[in-house]
Parts: sequence; C-alpha cells; structure tokens
Amino acid sequence: MNILKYLNLNKQLLIIDMISLLKFSGLKNDFSPRTQLQVLRKLSKFSLKEKINIIAVLSGQPLHKAPKGKKFDNIKVYYSSSLETHPKKIASLAILKSGILVTNDESAEIKVRNITETMKISTFRKAFDPISDYDRYDNYDSRRNKKFKKYDVNKRESTTENTKNNEAINELIDLVD
Repeated sequence: MNILKYLNLNKQLLIIDMISLLKFSGLKNDFSPRTQLQVLRKLSKFSLKEKINIIAVLSGQPLHKAPKGKKFDNIKVYYSSSLETHPKKIASLAILKSGILVTNDESAEIKVRNITETMKISTFRKAFDPISDYDRYDNYDSRRNKKFKKYDVNKRESTTENTKNNEAINELIDLVD
C-alpha cells in the first residue's frame, strides 16, 4: 500500500532526512559509509515498491557510490556540508522540490511549516520497516518471531505457596483416611 495515499498526501516526492532516519534506527553519530549505503539501498527498494520518488539527504563528504546530486539506483542523493547546516539544507530542498519533508529535526520543520508538508520519521518507518517495532523489544526472538513472556517473580512465589498449601491439605486428608 502506498504510504502517501494512505495518509491522503497528494505529493509523490519524499525528502528523507537520512541523519534523523539513522538516529531513529538506534545509531547515534556513527554513520559509516557501509551503513549509509545499506539504508540507501533499502530506500531504493522501498521507492520502487511504493512507486514514489525519494530524495535522500546525508551530511558530510559524498560517498563514492552515491555522488552528490546524482541518482543512486532510483533515488537522488544530496549532501549537507555539516551536521550544523543539515536542517537548513533539508528545509531548502523540501521547499525547492515541493516534496514532503520526512524528519525529526524541529528546526527544519519550523522552516517549512507553512510551505510544505512534513512527516515524522516514526510514521515513515512504519511503512518503510514494518519489523522496526519489534526491534524495540528486548525479549523478542527474531528466529521464532515470538515475544517471550517476562519472568514474573511474584507469580513464581505464589505458585510455591500454592504447592505448600496443597501439600498441607493432602496431609490432613491422609490423617482422616
């Protein structure tokens, strides 16, 4: 299902703040080129599946396999010069290209507030990575696709008390017989 149709958004272009996406994925500020390329490939597959255009905005030096302003597979890649200028870059691209800005950066959202639409990374991730909600469970076993129940100490204690009570009742019954 197309995420833009589901959210009643008419534009067919998403400007993805890759820094916010990587941070939301649990990576702090360690964005290795390998990780960036993996996410770009995943975005490319998502773009083809959903039939939407995507512009990904990274920060720092351009990657060799994803040059600045060029297409990487089927998505365009742009770069901000630094993390400090990143919000300004994603906001200006969203306005210039009239696309939907996907970010968690509040300063960028404020800059485009009355000009174009915005979407939070968490909303985007629900369509982009449906298993991402399970990543947050410490007790999730991906091999079995099942959540384990947490160990309940109180329940364990109550069962031992019940067995003691049952033993006492059985002894009384034995005395009567």
